[in-house]
Amino acid sequence: MKVRKRRKKIGVRAASSWFTDKMLFQTVADLQSGRTPKERVRYSDDVVPGLMYVINQSGAITFHTQYQVGDFRGLILLGSLNKDRDDHMTIKQARELTGIITELARHGVDVQDGLHKRLISELKKEGTAWRPK
Repeated sequence: MKVRKRRKKIGVRAASSWFTDKMLFQTVADLQSGRTPKERVRYSDDVVPGLMYVINQSGAITFHTQYQVGDFRGLILLGSLNKDRDDHMTIKQARELTGIITELARHGVDVQDGLHKRLISELKKEGTAWRPK
């Protein structure tokens, strides 16, 4: 691994990861072939704390962020690595979003609470005509 030098000349390992699109899709192939005898595999990212990859036997690879606000631990779905899905994003984008979410949580903001409040507000306004945007 490369070592970056900081101002105080403290060696810090560079942020390189063994998680790549190719590696995650190979895990899908292993699940589907039976080489990995499970329905689902979960990995925690080795660069950004809180980011999780959930790989299903169906072929879906989803990104989730785990965060903590006070005593509450939340988990939110960010999107999917699969290009055929509407919520497609890259590993880099998932890492950036996880960084934002965990930073907000560090300041006491629960991102799911905001989503819940917005949903309730929209349901009150639109009733049964409500559809996801």
